[in-house]
Amino acid sequence: MTLTIDLDQKTEERLKSEAEEVGVEISDLAAKLISERFSDDLNGGSDQEEQRLIRAIARGWPEEKWSDYRALVARRNRRDLSERDKGRLLCLSDELEGINERRIRLLIRLAELRGQSLRDVMAELEIAPRDLSE
Repeated sequence: MTLTIDLDQKTEERLKSEAEEVGVEISDLAAKLISERFSDDLNGGSDQEEQRLIRAIARGWPEEKWSDYRALVARRNRRDLSERDKGRLLCLSDELEGINERRIRLLIRLAELRGQSLRDVMAELEIAPRDLSE
């Protein structure tokens, strides 16, 4: 089957980069990724989906952003936050909320796939609230 897909530039660049990295044509990599995603194997498909979910859950903020966020929270707690920094903290907080919302949705899907509770999956993956103190 032939399929034409319009990709955003970021996705296209990532696909090209990964294809070059593994030494295959872009179309072959795309076909492989789509096949893996929609695989109907009894174990293979769910194992691949589980691994994909775990990788996506693990993606988060770089340590540099966490460091900035913790510093701004500490300054806010000391009541030493400029108006500019208040805006930065608000933007970072909104970004973090979006990331956490996405991670929770992914964790719920993983729990459903495994037939486990969300708490059990989070405990297995050692996911706990992050310490924001300096």
